[in-house]
Amino acid sequence: MGALRLLGSLLLAAACCHAPRDAVAGDEPILDETLPGGAALIVQRMPAAPTFGIALVVRGGRAEDPQTQYGLTEVLSRMLLRGSSTRTADAQALEVESAGASLSVTGGVLGVMLRASGPLQAFDRTLDVLLDATAHPRLDPADLAGEIELARQRLRASFDIPSTWRERAALPLLFAGHSLGRVADPDHYLESIDIAAVRAAHTARCTAGRMSLAVAGDLEPGHVRRTFQRWLASLPIDPGPAAGPAAALPHPRPLASPAHARAKRRTTQPELLVALPTPGIDQADEPAMDLLIHILTGPEERLALEIRQARGWAYWLVSMDWRYPGAGAFGVLTAVPRKRLGDATGIIVRELERIAAEPPGAEEVDRARRYLLAELARAWQRPSGRAEAFAAAAIRGRPLLSYDARAERYANVTSGEIRDLAAKLMAWSRPAIVTLY
Repeated sequence: MGALRLLGSLLLAAACCHAPRDAVAGDEPILDETLPGGAALIVQRMPAAPTFGIALVVRGGRAEDPQTQYGLTEVLSRMLLRGSSTRTADAQALEVESAGASLSVTGGVLGVMLRASGPLQAFDRTLDVLLDATAHPRLDPADLAGEIELARQRLRASFDIPSTWRERAALPLLFAGHSLGRVADPDHYLESIDIAAVRAAHTARCTAGRMSLAVAGDLEPGHVRRTFQRWLASLPIDPGPAAGPAAALPHPRPLASPAHARAKRRTTQPELLVALPTPGIDQADEPAMDLLIHILTGPEERLALEIRQARGWAYWLVSMDWRYPGAGAFGVLTAVPRKRLGDATGIIVRELERIAAEPPGAEEVDRARRYLLAELARAWQRPSGRAEAFAAAAIRGRPLLSYDARAERYANVTSGEIRDLAAKLMAWSRPAIVTLY
């Protein structure tokens, strides 16, 4: 169900370049620069790092897909790696892989993200392939037919997975009438998308004002800037605003009372989702949200101890954590025996109500901090982890923070702030309860 745990410009005008901003908070400087034409460039040099990480976000994802063209972002993102005006798809893959690097693309709610990583000596070659794929994709009608058929096959194959049916029941319940609540119609999926629609989406989205390039590794920022600018000059002038975060989504409608849905599908592992739609999480509340989620659903925390360990009902238990500007969802997903679905629902709802009424204990908060910092430290050791974090922050309009700055934000969260955030979320909407059996 999307991100369950803890998850998007180019130079031609002679406009004035924004001055670089170096944010330093305990580790390497983060260069955050808006280039002429609107593209955002983010570079963090990591001295002695033997690898690099690249994340290029093109603003405009599934939230922008017209109702009659739902799935357009999925098709466009995959066609970026189906060859360019100068390289075939095989040549793209061979050039990157022969250098020991990797390249992938994902179409998300807010935009398309191209990711690349590899040994430092492969940086120039890999970045060239990535930017060429984004700026000058071939977008051949024959490739489109193949991508549409593959997408339909993936959709049909997903119906063999019971959890797919739980998700298809949950989304319209949580997000009625909202772009986040759409599900693919297997009988008509992608049938209204032709090559003209894909090309129009590429022309509208792949412009300077919609792009953010984040790079981490032992790389000289000026070199990265020059390489990026050379490609920016080949893109159309963006008539819209300069690069910035994706526009806020409309708030989903809050649920006035608990809403229920059942996905009917034979499964040996009945599933339960208890979740709240949210109007998004404010920037100031995000550290408290991370701690709140871990206190509730961490592997040795409240709900895991009660449902999984003390009662032995659940083999796994995870959080649902969607955060977009203006919209999102927060909840608990688990699998319990059918006869325990009602009992487990009651336990989850009571725990949500308890943490909204009583601040968590100091020991719980300290454990959550230690766990989150350890997870962050592991991600921060990889240039690819930093690049993806910076690109995601850019598209969501969040500050570019170093490890120390992030750690400081966790250290400053109080138990009362965690309680207040839970209370705000619970007051905004009642939960949606979805079962699968």
